[in-house]
Amino acid sequence: MKYLKAKNNRGFVLLFTMVLSAVLLSMAIGASSVALKELKFSTSGRDTNDAFFAADTGADCALYYDRTQTRFIYPDPGGNINCAGSAISVPPASGNATTWSYSFSVTGLGSAGKSCANIVINKDASSGTLKTTITTDGYSPANSPCASNSTTVNRHLVVTY
Repeated sequence: MKYLKAKNNRGFVLLFTMVLSAVLLSMAIGASSVALKELKFSTSGRDTNDAFFAADTGADCALYYDRTQTRFIYPDPGGNINCAGSAISVPPASGNATTWSYSFSVTGLGSAGKSCANIVINKDASSGTLKTTITTDGYSPANSPCASNSTTVNRHLVVTY
């Protein structure tokens, strides 16, 4: 009798092993999913900081040259400025003596040097008082040219005085 009883239970070990393997596999997949989300979140946080600081660096550079070096006056033939340790070529102003603007990019920013900033400086003297607006877009990680795509974090700053 005992022999027949053991013969009827032979598939139980195989079934138990399969169920246990499935439970362990689902736990491993769940842990991997959480780890992947944490990795994406940490990368997003770093890229957010890099994009913000790239935009801030661009705004500070434009403010420095506009306020202390009186660089962005009209007419300005353009030329090089130094931002974040790099020589930046600024094209001549576009516009006229009433409203004019400059546009340039700063690259090699951020914790890994993969961030960049696009800077636009608009000057408006049409009301008799000069109004300056500096708009910067920081991107991390940056593409070439400095622009946004589906994996890029963008931060936008506007300074008006």
